[in-house]
Amino acid sequence: MNDHTLPKFAKQRYDKVHQLVSGALSHGDAGGAGYLLSLKMAADNHYRVIFSGAYFNLSDEHPQPTKSQWNNLKKRLKRREPRLFIFKEYGEIECPKKHAVSQKCFYIDIGYFAE
Repeated sequence: MNDHTLPKFAKQRYDKVHQLVSGALSHGDAGGAGYLLSLKMAADNHYRVIFSGAYFNLSDEHPQPTKSQWNNLKKRLKRREPRLFIFKEYGEIECPKKHAVSQKCFYIDIGYFAE
């Protein structure tokens, strides 16, 4: 597989993926699932996860997540599901319309390797 070829992704039940992602985006508190704002499946069966910047505990001094914070999120996802493919691209995205525009939102794309 070269850098421009993506693997094939296995179709997964939405509720299974939602549970995985909301669990990974929690910090052990009951409100953790609230960090997940949107989960959308693409035609090739990968998912785009959009979540609140509050997950990263950003501040005026540190308005963007560090590489370490992103790596920790990726590790959390992989520990929960080793068959997960995590896309190289991730970052800030416009928040879904139904959520506060004053907050920052971020995305990460994931897929389940096909057997």
